[in-house]
Amino acid sequence: MLLARIDHFIDANLTDRTLSPSDIAAHHHLSVRTLHTLFRQRERTVSATIRHRRLEGARAALSNPRLRTLPISAVAAQWGFTDATLFSRTFRVTYGTTPQGHRHGAALPADGRPSAS
Repeated sequence: MLLARIDHFIDANLTDRTLSPSDIAAHHHLSVRTLHTLFRQRERTVSATIRHRRLEGARAALSNPRLRTLPISAVAAQWGFTDATLFSRTFRVTYGTTPQGHRHGAALPADGRPSAS
């Protein structure tokens, strides 16, 4: 139950660039150590969970055709990433492609070829 509330809080605050384990712990009246102990039963640490969920949000935004004109750095900033270079590097390591490559790939039809317009 507590982890579910923590998950909800993280999801609701992902775009806050300052979101940190200490913020999460304070909001739930826990010590940071207790928060980290709770997350030991998971595959990711608190910070890794925040980063992963932000990356997932940014990846979805980059796939959204309506946001195609929004610069990648703006997408990164909207999802709480303060350093565009670090965002690109982390995205590439996580997904095996750059944010720009993902955006371009998301715009292609299922067969992977651009449409002849």
